[in-house]
Amino acid sequence: LGLGLGLAMAAIFDGLNEKDAARERKKIKLYLLLGVVAFVALFYATPMGGAIAGIIVDQIPRKHDVELGRKAAMELGLDRNVINMSQYSARVEQQGERLVASLPASYRKDMDFTFAVVNDASVNAVALPGGKIYVNRGLLAMDGGISTAELAGVLAHEIGHVVKRHSMKALVKERILSLLIGFVSGDAASPSLSPGLGLSPSP
Repeated sequence: LGLGLGLAMAAIFDGLNEKDAARERKKIKLYLLLGVVAFVALFYATPMGGAIAGIIVDQIPRKHDVELGRKAAMELGLDRNVINMSQYSARVEQQGERLVASLPASYRKDMDFTFAVVNDASVNAVALPGGKIYVNRGLLAMDGGISTAELAGVLAHEIGHVVKRHSMKALVKERILSLLIGFVSGDAASPSLSPGLGLSPSP
């Protein structure tokens, strides 16, 4: 009887220990999740996120920007909608190449600047890592036609994004957050480039 009672008590304690261990695991996961949420809030609400992304990007050779830009263009489907040999395309290419030629050689190094017009009626322009710059037809046609000075301003702005590697920094921030969330959730799937660039694929 004593042996049976002892075994029964041991089984009860083992069950309690398993429940306690399960509760502790849940607590740890909750604390990790809260920590990630707090870090994400700091990452976006303070300059910390941009500073960390900038430090990381500075360690990445600029030649990698070009490859990421190509992948992003494919993912977004931008090249499918490019208008070639139009009244707009030659103008954009010539103006863009003129601006790039005026840049210091250090800014052009390892970059591959290209300029294209996208058959999209919205007023917008996009700069991808590495130098791919797309200008929407709608922007060029607004108000009866964009002036040379206005076009130069738009292209200079987009070239500035490339030179300062803004898209690369945005992608690094997005990747860091995805890795943190994946670490807590157990989902290690590789994120696409579109969200990090703040863009959505073309229809």
